[in-house]
Amino acid sequence: MTEDLQHDDKEVQNLKARLQAHNSMDLIHLHQSEDVVDQLRDQECVKHQMHEAFKSYKCKLHRIYKKFRTSKIARTNPPDEVDIKTWLKLCTQWEDDDYKALSKKNATNRSKLVINHTARSKSLHRLCEEKRDEDSAVIEFYKELTPTRTVVG
Repeated sequence: MTEDLQHDDKEVQNLKARLQAHNSMDLIHLHQSEDVVDQLRDQECVKHQMHEAFKSYKCKLHRIYKKFRTSKIARTNPPDEVDIKTWLKLCTQWEDDDYKALSKKNATNRSKLVINHTARSKSLHRLCEEKRDEDSAVIEFYKELTPTRTVVG
């Protein structure tokens, strides 16, 4: 009988050891999956920031393009930071009738907005334009956008 109890005790100990090892592996896998989720979130954040930076840069170039009296003059005078091949491709896009129609439609829709989103005295768009060239932290930018409200009580 005591041998059976010792045998059962060894099985219980083996079972506990295997269970503990299994739980440790689960914790490792859980930690690794959390790291993967964090990495994916970071990648999405970086992609979004790069997309916004690219859109902003293209908008800046389009403003330069619109300053010229004709498209022919614009095509022959690319900004210093843009190679001629890229500039010509952008000019072709901006001269496209479909692009112009979409731009006009978007401008019409924006003009119908009753209220522009604002953060204090400046619109969100204006603040983004001003902050674009600065290396300010996202949290600081959010704090600047969030109006402080004092509770009177």
